[in-house]
Amino acid sequence: MNQERDDRPAVRATARVLVVDDADRILLFHSHWDRRALPPRWVTPGGGIDAGETPHQAAVRELFEETGQRVDTLGEPVWHAIIPMPAAYQAQSSDATFYLWRTHEFDPIDSGWTDDEREDVLEWSWFDAERLRTSTDAFDPEDVRRILAAVTAPFPERIELDAAVVVRPLGERDWRLEQQLSEVADVPRFTYYSASLSEQAARQRAERSLRMRESGRGARYVIETADGAAGTAGVAREEGGIAVFYALLPAFRGRGLVTRSVRAFSSWAFSVGYPSVHLVAHDANAASIAVARRLGFVAERSMVQEGRAVTAWRLDPPPA
Repeated sequence: MNQERDDRPAVRATARVLVVDDADRILLFHSHWDRRALPPRWVTPGGGIDAGETPHQAAVRELFEETGQRVDTLGEPVWHAIIPMPAAYQAQSSDATFYLWRTHEFDPIDSGWTDDEREDVLEWSWFDAERLRTSTDAFDPEDVRRILAAVTAPFPERIELDAAVVVRPLGERDWRLEQQLSEVADVPRFTYYSASLSEQAARQRAERSLRMRESGRGARYVIETADGAAGTAGVAREEGGIAVFYALLPAFRGRGLVTRSVRAFSSWAFSVGYPSVHLVAHDANAASIAVARRLGFVAERSMVQEGRAVTAWRLDPPPA
């Protein structure tokens, strides 16, 4: 059977912003499709990436044009998706990079709208989770509910690996552990710890971890055992899913603490809807590579970071 030829470009690169207020409501615009070939749908602020722009630059620009809100930075991307698009769209699919911007409730300003936007946008509204769940309206992307649930999910407060081992949030009082880890030769070599942190630098590192958690970008933890603090571990939201990272004191290695911590973080990530978990291992770090393989991570690509040869590993959810 002959199929009608689709002459649209295969993909359009876009940048979108998940604008979330203090009550975890998301700002959406009710807008017509191109040429009004389909009923209107609710869509996040965003649009195409212009020539010479990075996704981040496009997201900042689109946020200002569509809401009137000017920001200097949106941080790192929190989601990425290739979204098949209907015939009403200008390309067969959208290669969408998502950023999260937390803010207070505001009324969008339309002074930066194009003539087409003034004609196509019917209304805007803040959606809470219940309204998103029960609405029968069309949304673009269709899985905005899942994306929002994942990127706003609270990080775990405490994970009990067993009766004697707890993964708890890192606090200001853990600066000494930060300092101890920086003094272990292979920790600065294989991680982003600076070598031999002073007390002031260690305290600042711990304080930055608290700010990271408050921003929703990530969270760092202490692996606490009956014998004391064994090391740190953490998670961060990134474009393709959740990144995990860790550093362990030598006296606590070989006990499976990292493996069990990464497994627990991965279970949390999949439970809230993330499509994958990632870790980056230095090519000379045999122990970290062993953790990745033990848990079923697959090597995705080799690269160089800050002059170091590393491999990016990916873990997908287990089959349903």
